Amino acid sequence: MNAKLISAGLTVALFATPATAYVGPGAGIGVIGTALALIGTVILLLVGFVWYPLKRFLRRNRSVEKNPADREK
Repeated sequence: MNAKLISAGLTVALFATPATAYVGPGAGIGVIGTALALIGTVILLLVGFVWYPLKRFLRRNRSVEKNPADREK
């Protein structure tokens, strides 16, 4: 059963003709907008997970250097 199904699928895949499809301007702009939103989300994710904790760490170190008495507590 599986061999027949696989051979039928391969036959259909090998002899399929390419589709000539038209993507309208609305769908094209939608795809571009979605791609840009996805890229922006990834960039903001990296900023959130890397930059903000790093900035907080650097601020904490600067405050310790300014007040060495606070370090002894």
